[in-house]
Amino acid sequence: KIAYLSTDAGIPVLGNKGSSVHIREVSLALKDLGNEVFIITVNKGEGNTDFPVPIYEVKRFTQRILGADFRKILTNFRFYREAKKIFKKENPSFLYERYELYGFSGVMLSRKLKIPHILEVNAMLRYGPRRRIKFPSLAKFVERKVFRNTDAIILTTKELEEYILSNGGNREKIFINPDGVDINKFKPTISGERIREKYLFKDKMIVGFIGSLSKRQGLDILLEVIGEIEIPDLHFLIVGGGQEERKLKNYVRENNIKDVTFIGEISHDEIPLYIASMDITILPDTSFYSSPVKLFEYMAMGKPIIAPEKGQVKEIIKNGKEGILIRPGDKKDLKKAILRLYKDEELRKNLGKNAREKVKNYTWQCNAEKIMEIYESIVK
Repeated sequence: KIAYLSTDAGIPVLGNKGSSVHIREVSLALKDLGNEVFIITVNKGEGNTDFPVPIYEVKRFTQRILGADFRKILTNFRFYREAKKIFKKENPSFLYERYELYGFSGVMLSRKLKIPHILEVNAMLRYGPRRRIKFPSLAKFVERKVFRNTDAIILTTKELEEYILSNGGNREKIFINPDGVDINKFKPTISGERIREKYLFKDKMIVGFIGSLSKRQGLDILLEVIGEIEIPDLHFLIVGGGQEERKLKNYVRENNIKDVTFIGEISHDEIPLYIASMDITILPDTSFYSSPVKLFEYMAMGKPIIAPEKGQVKEIIKNGKEGILIRPGDKKDLKKAILRLYKDEELRKNLGKNAREKVKNYTWQCNAEKIMEIYESIVK
């Protein structure tokens, strides 16, 4: 029996964020392997109420006067207390936790109750926006304690390893386990005609992006390129919401760019339909330590991909085989890649076919199997 813990208030388990998808899909994959799984979180979200994994929600502190740091700290103490009560009923075999700043409750529970603890780290959280941390020395102290006292640390990319080692982590406890995709939900046989008809794209070639509209995605450069490409039957589709949405829409309006449509945020269940409607998929940029869920979803749908030559992306996508890699932030390179795929139907087909084959090594089932292997190595 596995307790999946999340003290990150910014991740609604039943939401549409990539991180929300990650929690749900890993939980389901662990369950499909024959385990019992339950989730304890501080943000259940308001999505699919039929989700087949039990979710317990611990009320988090929300008073703004406390500041973000103290809200997280107090929430962790409450999480520790409430989880202990839940464990009397559920009696988990091990704890699997998605790391968050000041996330000390999982390790405390592990040591108090003598239950193995596996920590998943997805980002260099202390090096995020400065506004997130008012007490950096305290955050570092807590982080080092957590990294030292967990039984294993799972990183979604190798690029995070140096961050862990420089903050108290033990190399022997570190394992790499990328994000994944459900290749039965995302597959090339899904039709995108309904989406094309809905938005009158029937006779267009669609270049599409799906994901959060944040600075790290490089969408500002994509819009500049769109403004320079004048091909009547080429249209750009941007699906998702986020902090940059208003700014990006303003840029399109101010520069009178006609060949782009913003769809806004959609449910994760609808994403396969939208990817299916695309002829070319694109990830203009990403954090060097990211393991982008959207990349695996594009691949599973058998779509040709344009992606940045950095981090885990360049390890998975071989230039000219599963996709076209571009220099991050290079507008000319991005434009050249789009035009190349627009003109070459055979290349688009080959890239998509190879991507679908490659992604079979990056499923959520593979992810869950690796977690269980790590657990077995801990308890030997």
